[in-house]
Amino acid sequence: MSVKMTLWSTGTPVVTWWNNFYCQHNTGIGSLSEIDINQILKEHYAKYVIAYKEIYVEFEDEQYASMFILKYS
Repeated sequence: MSVKMTLWSTGTPVVTWWNNFYCQHNTGIGSLSEIDINQILKEHYAKYVIAYKEIYVEFEDEQYASMFILKYS
């Protein structure tokens, strides 16, 4: 069962663990593209999704989501 973790929606700030993940993987040369982010997230069994008025990460299951959040919190 997949788990959806919202990163941003209208009126909601970006969550801290996502900022930590992004800063750790951004080389400083520019911002990471959606393709770059999804390549990195593959190792965490997740994908980055931009939908209407919402951005989220979808994990294959709750265990992968929990491990990811613990790592980047």
